[in-house]
Amino acid sequence: MVASLSSADSSLRVLGSALQGYGVAVATTADNIANAGTGGYSAKRTQFVSTAPGARAIVEPTALPVDITTQLVDLTVAASSYQAAAKAFASIARTENQALNTFA
Repeated sequence: MVASLSSADSSLRVLGSALQGYGVAVATTADNIANAGTGGYSAKRTQFVSTAPGARAIVEPTALPVDITTQLVDLTVAASSYQAAAKAFASIARTENQALNTFA
């Protein structure tokens, strides 16, 4: 059972880093949309870099103007991904708590 709890802990760490990254992606996209009409503003993008365990989000500037259609698609993808990761996180946490309560 120790291996299973360790695996769940690792999964929670990966999902936690995903939640942070998707949060950064949503904030970056919101910033782009908010500044779309600002003269001289260039869109930023969020890149995910693999780490062990999980991933890290990096915000990079682009030389491109803000395209609202692209930003809305990016926002939808990031928000949907965040929701999916949050559900998985909650499910694993519930399962881990149930396992711990079984042995308590």
